[in-house]
Amino acid sequence: MVRLIAKTKYRAVIVLHLALIVVLPVVTLEAQTKQVEWEVQWKAKVDVEREDNIFHLSTNKILKLERSDSMVQLSGRYDNMNSVDDFILPVSLEFNSSRDEGLFGLPFSMQAGIEYQGYVKNPKRSHFVFDVAFLQDVSKKGRIRIRSEYIPSYFWKNYLADATDLTGNVNSAERVYKPGVYSEWGISVDYRHHFGGWLHSLDGGLLLQYSTRSYDDPFPGRNRDVLLAGIGFDYDLAKWWNIEVGFEYESTKSPVTPEVMILDEPAFRMDFNHDLDIVDNNRRTIQNVDRSRSDQNIQIGTIFKPTKKILISVGFEHLYRNYASQEPLDPGHRDRSDNRNTWKLGFDYTVYLGLQLRAKYQQAKQTTTAPLDPGFVGEETAYENQIFGIGLKWSF
Repeated sequence: MVRLIAKTKYRAVIVLHLALIVVLPVVTLEAQTKQVEWEVQWKAKVDVEREDNIFHLSTNKILKLERSDSMVQLSGRYDNMNSVDDFILPVSLEFNSSRDEGLFGLPFSMQAGIEYQGYVKNPKRSHFVFDVAFLQDVSKKGRIRIRSEYIPSYFWKNYLADATDLTGNVNSAERVYKPGVYSEWGISVDYRHHFGGWLHSLDGGLLLQYSTRSYDDPFPGRNRDVLLAGIGFDYDLAKWWNIEVGFEYESTKSPVTPEVMILDEPAFRMDFNHDLDIVDNNRRTIQNVDRSRSDQNIQIGTIFKPTKKILISVGFEHLYRNYASQEPLDPGHRDRSDNRNTWKLGFDYTVYLGLQLRAKYQQAKQTTTAPLDPGFVGEETAYENQIFGIGLKWSF
């Protein structure tokens, strides 16, 4: 019943987003016929990206995926995970409509968009993203935005779901993996303020966001509700040079759920199979798991505009993640913390009027206090990945 209610809720969300994407342009066109002064703009984007570790696997797991021996194939561990790297083809269409007089007689705008991210080597990972936003100026220097985003179905990777124990030692073929597919919906409110006086080159912003993620069976323990708060500032050092700093705090709550794990008795000094010794490895056991955590993310960036047509951006992010699990046999999360550093580089070139050529590079490296290859849960632990991208953006 709970799963049925969740499915119904997400169907309602996608219908609402699709309705807004279709209705907003129609409402704007009708308003134009009634001499309401709306400015309408469409944006289309086509990109090509290459990511060298799309599933965020550790080095050990990358070798296992590429080797793909018969024992691993029987378990289904890497079903539909055809390649560690992939080419991603994001295609999006966005509608923007604005008018000079909204609430309080101040500018108002609304946006609706749809994006399809197609994966070439791993097609099961292809998915849609829908978003809708409303922006309202509340003063000459302040603006509020309300934004909603929805992902109806996204295959992340396979996770351990169960195991058979026919040999007294769970081997690779006896493990059972299922696809981790989730739906996600989020809503955010942010306020942006342009300071005056001697701070006329400074802008500041506040962000509040709630999102919820629901996994298909058999992974209810991976569901999560997230609250995020953020603050940021950007400052114009010159007409061609801008710097940005930001901080976000995110609190994630997941249900404590019993799950199948494959654990070694000596590591925990426990008799999982009740044979009166603690010497067996790779034993099937069911233990509570808690994926609740808190994230702190610091962001620093700068934007250069050496000419009217060229824009160069450089950014760095540091994420510290602390897991809250107090479950005694939850080695993937108890006493665990992660650190991730991400470098970003972007280049935009205006070819002609509303046509832009864009390129980007991103490199991320995560370290963790969790075991490097936790077979008990198959969690994302330590990894490195790089993303290269190039694309076109057309505003019309």
